[in-house]
Amino acid sequence: MNNNYYQTSTYISRDGNVPGYIYIMEAQGYNGIIPGLFIKRIKIGLSRNPNAREWQLNGQQAPCNINLIKSIYVYSMEEAENYLHKEFRSCHVQLRR
Repeated sequence: MNNNYYQTSTYISRDGNVPGYIYIMEAQGYNGIIPGLFIKRIKIGLSRNPNAREWQLNGQQAPCNINLIKSIYVYSMEEAENYLHKEFRSCHVQLRR
């Protein structure tokens, strides 16, 4: 698909109480090391079009590529996203700029 498809089909709003996709994306080559741990940068989010969201993030966020790992269709994107963020809260690492 060409870039025009992605530009016109990106989600319209962040209304998460509707069906759509929960996605998991990974920042490629942008990992860190804490003694005893290897850290990957992972993004959990919601979108009606995860492929368009991946394209959008890659256009906004240098210095690395972001790859879609998995997307799952759900009936309430916001509920599923909140659940996943809560489940992985202990894995969250605050990054310094």
